Amino acid sequence: MGAALLKVFVGGVVIFECSYKAADKDKRKFFCKSDDAACFSSNAPRPTDPRVSLFDTNAGFFRVLITALVLHDSGTYDCVVEEAPNVYIRTAQTLEVNQHALYMQSLVRSALVGKNITINCTYPASSVNDTKYLYKKERMSACPELASSLSPSRPGSKYSLADDTQEHVTTVTIRKLTAEDDGVYWCGMRTGGIFGGVAMTTELRLHVTVLAVLLPLILVSLVLIAVLIYRCRAQQRQREYALISISLSLAVSCADSRPDLQIPTRDTAVQMEDLYENVDPAGLQPDPTRPDAGDETEPTGSQSPGNVYQALDPNTFLEDSQYQTLDTKLNE
Repeated sequence: MGAALLKVFVGGVVIFECSYKAADKDKRKFFCKSDDAACFSSNAPRPTDPRVSLFDTNAGFFRVLITALVLHDSGTYDCVVEEAPNVYIRTAQTLEVNQHALYMQSLVRSALVGKNITINCTYPASSVNDTKYLYKKERMSACPELASSLSPSRPGSKYSLADDTQEHVTTVTIRKLTAEDDGVYWCGMRTGGIFGGVAMTTELRLHVTVLAVLLPLILVSLVLIAVLIYRCRAQQRQREYALISISLSLAVSCADSRPDLQIPTRDTAVQMEDLYENVDPAGLQPDPTRPDAGDETEPTGSQSPGNVYQALDPNTFLEDSQYQTLDTKLNE
């Protein structure tokens, strides 16, 4: 049997799935590139390449995860199981890394606890009949997938996946978010047949925010806004005081140049205002000391000298001739 062909994309993620017999559950496993002497072992505490991770499910297969793929990652890889000392069983898989602007997309989304989030994962038309998956990075070794197009989503389930084969888009939904849902997710499709692996086409970096965390940020923002408003008003008052100081300086300069010029002060303005408020209109009488005080025409008839407007009362029904006598020229 020839090697399975896995088609992936630059910058993307691929999961190799290497099967083994149940009797080999506790045997050592390796993952090697055919043209490279270095191998990744299930017993190694840390792989030499930080992009590579090996997870043994202890359920008849182990997974090898390679992230941040580059063109140089193309080639043939071997899944190796040590059945006995110096006895190995190998399964070959070929990886083909392609450059495509549409894949691998990296999305960053934020959502509050308790909300739902939905993303769309685009895949090539050639994979329309392939199985679609949703994974979470931290759970690669514990669970094969969070959702799959092979398993219909139940009503109210945490994860759901809907495949639109006409638009070549997989819609993924995560419901009732919790703080534990924060993390990195991948959605993709199976590649290389049943003996192949999974190629990721979209990455989601999900940030789940608790409302209690947002409240301090909101309060800090409000305080900053209040400080800015206070500073703006303080600057405005300073400008007003500066204008007043300039006006007073100009007034003093004028007073120095013209000693006879009286500059009203605030106390003078207050005194004048009090004077106007305390004036009794009824007490305003002609000043007998004025030179023209005797030239005023005295009223005729029964009108008193102090009330010259009583003859104009329309309720008295006076004749027109009587109104005409108000013209001083006619009385001369």
